[in-house]
Amino acid sequence: MTQRTLQKLLLIALAGAPAVSNSEPAESAIGAGVPSWISIAGNLFMLLALIVAAAWILRRLTSVQRGNGSIIRVLAAQSLGARDRLLIIDVAGQQLVVAQTPQGLSTLHAPVQPLLAQPADEVPVRFAERLAEALRGKAT
Repeated sequence: MTQRTLQKLLLIALAGAPAVSNSEPAESAIGAGVPSWISIAGNLFMLLALIVAAAWILRRLTSVQRGNGSIIRVLAAQSLGARDRLLIIDVAGQQLVVAQTPQGLSTLHAPVQPLLAQPADEVPVRFAERLAEALRGKAT
C-alpha cells in the first residue's frame, strides 16, 4: 500500500465512518437483538406508566377536599337556564339557597329551619347495579 492510501484509511478510521460498507444496518447497543415492535411497545408502556404515575402524584398532592371529608355539600340543584342554577348547599350544618350565574354566586336565602334533611352517609349506587336494575324492570 502506498502512503497516500494509508493516510486515507487513517482519516476514515478517525472520522468514525465504516471502512467497508455492508448491506445490513448496524444495530445499536441498546436494542441489540430485540425486534423493533417489542422495543416500541416497551417504550409506549413506560410512557403510559409515567403518565399514570404523574397523575396519581398530582391527585395526591392537591389540597381540594372531596366527598365525605368536605364541609361544603350540594344537597340539591335545579337548572334555571343554559348557564344559571339554583343550589341548596350545606355549609358546616347550615343550609343556604344560592344562585349560580356566570357572574358568580349570590346567597338568596339562609333559612332558620333546614329545607332538606341531610342525607346520612349513604353508599353510592354503582352504575352497573343501576343498569342491572333497569334491565330487570326495577328502575328507581
